[in-house]
Amino acid sequence: MDKKYTVTIGIPAYNEAANILNILDSILRQKSTVFSLEKIIVACDGSTDGTPALVKSFSDQNPIVQVVSDEERLGKSGRMKQMIGLNQSDILVFFDADVVLDTPLTVHHLIRPLEEKSVGLVGGSDVPFPGENFFQSLIVAAVDLWRYTRETYNNGDTVHNSHGAILALRKAFADEAHMPTDQNGDDNFLYFRAKVLKYGFRYAPLAVVRHHEPKTPHDFILQRSRFHDIKPSIVKNFGAWVNEYYAPLPWKYKLRGLFKALLLKPFMTPLALIWEMSMHQYFEWKGYGVKPHGPTWEIVPSPRK
Repeated sequence: MDKKYTVTIGIPAYNEAANILNILDSILRQKSTVFSLEKIIVACDGSTDGTPALVKSFSDQNPIVQVVSDEERLGKSGRMKQMIGLNQSDILVFFDADVVLDTPLTVHHLIRPLEEKSVGLVGGSDVPFPGENFFQSLIVAAVDLWRYTRETYNNGDTVHNSHGAILALRKAFADEAHMPTDQNGDDNFLYFRAKVLKYGFRYAPLAVVRHHEPKTPHDFILQRSRFHDIKPSIVKNFGAWVNEYYAPLPWKYKLRGLFKALLLKPFMTPLALIWEMSMHQYFEWKGYGVKPHGPTWEIVPSPRK
């Protein structure tokens, strides 16, 4: 990079007391010679579990952390819009509150693609921790299989690599994005908004955050049902042209991902594949993915630590 970029990190947080200090600690451990961290904004979205008090206590010792807590429940997209309005840095990075940054170079790797002036949005890699019980290990295997399948498709330029858990936005793009406050699938929205505004998207596989998958079928269904309702929200905002971006990936990528997953997890991968196909049928039967989901949702308890 030609200059040292300024960075603000935004974290929307709704009842994230279990993990919020972990992610803040991992952010403060970040190292790089290409950026200067100006501010960390934690937007507490009507939390009732003590999240605002924890962050306020942390910020008393670390003034770089700013707390936004007005006790309203706006939803993730509303809080992201709010933080975009507060941002004055060259680059705005968003992290989900239930992740931790995998290495001290996560932010470094995430913002490197922005040295290309045409790039406005960068997605990182959201990787699960190993499972702690059989069901969680099954879901981890399924998530890994999907990551291996999509990460090399179109050099990473796919809506499936735009993760709300880890995104970097050039300020010019963020200011033009006009994030709606009622959007489910903020990461998908930003991907397509970048396309409309002619900004490039890049995937940064070395920029890794870690998260915990659901431990029970109930929590899995609660979480994934929201994901299945993202596409109708996006079609509503952008039109039918986005459907082609959700088309199944070519078979060579599916087979390549499956081969890698089988090498690494020969027992769990076939079970994970069966589970995912079964769940796809279940969600279709229940009618998910037909109408848009709202901007707020119920927190899934078991992944929180």
